This record gives sequence, structure tokens and C-alpha cells, in this order.
Amino acid sequence: MNSCKKLALVLFAVLSVALTRASAQVSLRGIYTTEVNSTLTAVIAVHDNNNLDAFLFDTGQQLVGKGTTTIDSSGDFTLAGVIGYGMTGALTATGASASISGQVTNPSWSAPVAYTAPRTVFFGANNGGGVSIINGRFTGKITNAATALYSDITLIVDSNNNLYVIYKTGAGSFTGGIGTVTPDSTDDGGTFQFTSVKGNAATGTFTTNAFTMAGALTDGAVTYSFVAFRAAAANRLGNISTRGFVGTGQNVLIGGFVIGGGPKLVLIRALGPGLANYGITAPLMDPTVTLYQGQKVLETNTGWQNQANSGTVAQIQATHLAPPNAGDDAILVQLEEGAYTTEVVGASGDTGTALVEIYEVLLD
Repeated sequence: MNSCKKLALVLFAVLSVALTRASAQVSLRGIYTTEVNSTLTAVIAVHDNNNLDAFLFDTGQQLVGKGTTTIDSSGDFTLAGVIGYGMTGALTATGASASISGQVTNPSWSAPVAYTAPRTVFFGANNGGGVSIINGRFTGKITNAATALYSDITLIVDSNNNLYVIYKTGAGSFTGGIGTVTPDSTDDGGTFQFTSVKGNAATGTFTTNAFTMAGALTDGAVTYSFVAFRAAAANRLGNISTRGFVGTGQNVLIGGFVIGGGPKLVLIRALGPGLANYGITAPLMDPTVTLYQGQKVLETNTGWQNQANSGTVAQIQATHLAPPNAGDDAILVQLEEGAYTTEVVGASGDTGTALVEIYEVLLD
């Protein structure tokens, strides 16, 4: 795409702060979860398309293992010696969806066990229909009230309010468990429960905001307090948009935007027929929107209910920002820091007025 030749109307805006990464790309960041077998659950945190932490919840050994490694340029990684396990994986991402497929090995197993771990995107509707501030990944400190000794803790709450707790008990030793969170009526706190890998029933209370989670938990006979910070607390710009006439040939509509402090989940809408609801008399009736990184096509859409991944339509609806008409377009995609361009054309060669919009819809 030659932006200079095709430019009809350009909007450039910054989501968050300045551009700091030269190579923009679809983001692999996030939390991936899978039950490997009846006693082993894997939770994998991908940080920056290059590094990850893997937490293995093993109820057989009654341990939580943590391993850290790098992701190569092909999206592959290898871990060894995590409480006796080895793990390989290959990461793939399309739009807002991503997954890891690989194998887990153990010397006591007759053969490797294959797994597929989908990514959990951290946004969910709260009681008022908005975005929940409870969902996310929080990392901080936990202290035993009796000993006053501090240690590390990570709490992960997905969009279904599933809870994963990992805290350090010694040099290289971890415990924790898996459970659920129950938000209170104001969606700024609540209660939680989880079953630890040792079989204990643990409970707790918490308060949260866009940046921190704090509270207390009782695991067995021990009570702790904790304060943890959201792993990706970021300033947010809600929406940028521009409207223009879409012709043929080089007379297309282009919207440019820059992401800093990524990754960010972005909803791109191209409204054509939906503009008739707002009094536009000659809207573009059959728009196609394409997202570019330089000249590379990242995503394209014609009709927002036509998505490559079956779950994307429901994810778009969950943002409460679904386009008003089935003929309008939408792309939901998690992006790394960088510069991006959207292009709107008439899919069938038609012309008319269109609106291109970019929304940030994710806290973590």
C-alpha cells in the first residue's frame, strides 16, 4: 500500500504514550491456560513476544513450579526442569485470538502429553455492563501476619473470574492453587476461594482498582495479607475516529494510529450502512476495512459478523461496541507498540461516506 498515493483523509493519534518499538506486530502477550492431565494444570504468561513465565500446578507433587524462558523468532519455546517437567510450545496469534500448542514431558511418563492452551483476554463485563477492573494479572508482595516475612505473589483473574494464585515459600519454591472470584455489587472488590495444590481450602477478600489489588487470604491455618500491582496498568484513550467520502481507485479512506506502552486490545470499526441511522444520506453500503503494518496486511474484514475465528463475534459483542449494522466492519486485534494504518474501500466498487474508528477496549 502506498499511503501517499492513496491518502484521502488521515487521522494520526497516539494510544498511551510515545512510540518506543520500531517493529509493530500482532501481540502474543497474555495468559494461556490448559489442563495437561488430571493432576497438572499449566498457566503461561507471555510478556513481550520474547519472554514468558510458565506456572505448573501439580496436585500430585503438591507443588507449583515456575519456569522462565525466551521465545524464538518462530514463536517457539522450550523449558526444562520445572518441578521435574519439560515443556515445549509454539505460539500463534490471529486478531484477538492466540494459542500455544506443544508437549509436556516427565521421566515417569511413557510418552509426552500434548496440550493446546488458548489465550485469556482480560476484559469482561462488570455488573453495570462496562469493563471489569477485577480481571487481570497482579504481581506484588504477600506477608504472613505472624512472622511479618514478605514474599512474592501473583494473582491471575480471567474474564470468567477464574483465579490462579502463585506465591513463593522459599528459594525457588512456590505454592498456590486454582479457584474463582466473586465480585461484589460495586465491582471494586469481593471474595475468592481456591483449592491449593496441597488440598487446602483457601479463602480471601480483596479490593481493586485499575492499578492494584489488595486483600487477605487464609490458606490452611495461615493468614496472609497482600498488595499486588496490575501487570499492564496503562493510560487509556477511549476512541479516535474520522469520517470521509470513499471513492474508487486511489480515493480511499485511511486512518493512522500509533500505539505506545503496548500491548493493547484494539477494536477497529468501519461504519458504512450503519451511518444511515445517524442521518447520512449516501453511506458506503459495502465497506471493507484492512489493517496494515507498513505494507503488511495484518487483518481484513467485510461484515463484522464474518470473522475468521468463531469466537471473535462474541468477543466483539462483549465490548458493547459492536457496529450498528451487519454490513459494517470490525476488527478486534491485540497489537504491540508501533504505527498502524487502516484502509476503507468499497468491497464491490461502490462509493459513499464511511466512518473509521479505533477503540482501546482492554485494561490488561
